[in-house]
Amino acid sequence: ELCTFSDVNVGVLLSDGVPSEELINGQRQVVIDAMAGIMAEFGDGCKLHTLGVGKFDSSCLRELASAGDGVFLDNPSLDGGELRTAFTRISTQVSTLRASVLTFGGAGLVRLPPREMEAADAWEKAPKSEWENLGNAHWAWLMLDDSASQNAEHAPQTGGQLKVCGGARRVIYHKRPFAEGGLRYAFHLFVSPKECARSMHLVVKEGKFKGTNDTPQDVHRFFLQNHRRAESFARDFNRACKGIVTSGDGA
Repeated sequence: ELCTFSDVNVGVLLSDGVPSEELINGQRQVVIDAMAGIMAEFGDGCKLHTLGVGKFDSSCLRELASAGDGVFLDNPSLDGGELRTAFTRISTQVSTLRASVLTFGGAGLVRLPPREMEAADAWEKAPKSEWENLGNAHWAWLMLDDSASQNAEHAPQTGGQLKVCGGARRVIYHKRPFAEGGLRYAFHLFVSPKECARSMHLVVKEGKFKGTNDTPQDVHRFFLQNHRRAESFARDFNRACKGIVTSGDGA
């Protein structure tokens, strides 16, 4: 489906050892250079994830995943549970990539320049005199998903429409993110207690790719769609686990 809509190719490489010396003459850089050449040709339309199985020098797989704009996962103990977890993580990456491409098109694959980070606890440890340096004041309209009041079990998987909640409020939006994932940055946002019944501390997500931040509606609608997808996965998992009994002896 990714190839059909956007010419995106995702590869997953599993290996139980280092590259064959007969093929690369003992120089693994040949493999890395080959991957770099593929990325140069296909650009953001190519992703490579790697998975190591067993105990060996996995540095080549790590470098391949880095060169292929993917993730590296390791399973040195040959544990079946860890293997399932690894494939789940890769599946999540592909699922999120699919949603990004279908929502924002090819621009959703183009990375923006990296952001400078702030300390995760800066908002707690910084003296009051430095608070203004951490963030900028804005007027904002808080918006909620209109399906939030619905029963989560039956909420639409695409998320509801965003509705304005109250009037404009003065907020402090931090200039730098305090955390990041593979696709988004996380920023602190504070709503002054003068603007509502109590002080509110929220987390705002900002995409790392072009097109994902064109409008506030696009940003949050995309986030809600992924949130609904995660809820669906959790419900399916919980249903599958019902009736399963575990004990300390592994029976």
